[in-house]
Amino acid sequence: MIARQCSFSSRQACFLSQAVFIRDQTWIDLARFSGMNPSIWNQPVRVRNGNNLPVEVNSARMAAEFLILHWPASEEGKEKHLAAQIACLDVLEGRYGPQYAKQAFEEAAREARILVTEE
Repeated sequence: MIARQCSFSSRQACFLSQAVFIRDQTWIDLARFSGMNPSIWNQPVRVRNGNNLPVEVNSARMAAEFLILHWPASEEGKEKHLAAQIACLDVLEGRYGPQYAKQAFEEAAREARILVTEE
């Protein structure tokens, strides 16, 4: 696995160049997955972004970026948020099918109260 070590104090600097992922205390560049199968989901997951607008997330890579760059700060680091990050990385690395990441992302969004449900 190609990874770049970043200290937790330099987290913002790591984000400036490209989206990164944390797994086992290691920052992993999402950019390395840009040319890979995007792991498209059968149905998108609708969540609310920081402006309270609905956004459709339809792949493990898109979910990974949302988890890193757009997740509510008050909900970062919670159990389901971290589990969703790991699930997305597992899918992007080919360990599981796309629905594995989708389910984890939905659970994290529900916990963070940003999941948009049909009424």
